[in-house]
Amino acid sequence: LTAALEWWLSFGRSDDMLRLAEKEKLRGRKSALDSKVDLWPENAHVWHAFGEISGGRPVGFGVVGIPRSEFTDWATRIEGLRGQERTDFVMLCCAMDRAFVKWHETQDEKRTQARESELRENEASDRAPTRKGSAVEKRSRR
Repeated sequence: LTAALEWWLSFGRSDDMLRLAEKEKLRGRKSALDSKVDLWPENAHVWHAFGEISGGRPVGFGVVGIPRSEFTDWATRIEGLRGQERTDFVMLCCAMDRAFVKWHETQDEKRTQARESELRENEASDRAPTRKGSAVEKRSRR
């Protein structure tokens, strides 16, 4: 489930992305579809429940985990699960939630690193020496 979720977060949320991956596959090139993880039919109800419960995810600065009680409540009230079935359902949902949060944290970190890199490049180009008599130097004298 977590591998299927990570693939979906990376490649499956956009119809355009899926169409592009299909075209690449038809051309005999590597595509995101090569790494696609299929969802087992017996886990479809967990996948669906996770999607529904995620819609009510707590809002704050960044993506935060869903309280375990939300999964337990869903398992009991909506799925009608008891005992070990409920425990397994909650465990799977919690694992998906951890993967979801981790994926988003990784994406946030990549964006932060890209912004920091861009800032360093801009600062370096601002400090770069100008040649005497260049157009930049003449404008700065005015």
